[in-house]
Amino acid sequence: MLSIFGMSLALIIDQVTKYLVEKNMTYFQRIDLIGEIFGLRYVKNTGVAFGLFSSQEPLVLVSVAVSLVIAIVVLSVVFASKLSRFETFLVGVIVGGAIGNNLIDRLRLGHVVDFLELRGFPAIFNAADSCIVVGAILLLVSMYRRERRDSRNTGD
Repeated sequence: MLSIFGMSLALIIDQVTKYLVEKNMTYFQRIDLIGEIFGLRYVKNTGVAFGLFSSQEPLVLVSVAVSLVIAIVVLSVVFASKLSRFETFLVGVIVGGAIGNNLIDRLRLGHVVDFLELRGFPAIFNAADSCIVVGAILLLVSMYRRERRDSRNTGD
């Protein structure tokens, strides 16, 4: 249930923010949020995360995305008994980000709406990219901490 909540939360945040950008900004417009360090810039991304592989056919990208989502879901079901509630939620956030970016947008628009621009970072990204990256980092940290705690408790 927590994975469905995480997935739904990521999808809602992703799709609402993209809708707001599309409706309130002109293409390539920049709005500074923290000086020139961080802001919004509306772009259309035909690649995958962070603009990678933009020359690939959309069907190939959607197929890869679907395969990754299926793999994540299968692995989370297989290891469900080992995941904490927080980790289950994070799996949902990661899956929600992948679905928002690589399925909904590509099927609906043929591209992904990106809008978060961080000075020095090589690509413009969006909330779904953030959900995937932050969710994966937090999941790895949580699992690492749990394994360390468990090994201390068992004396390994």
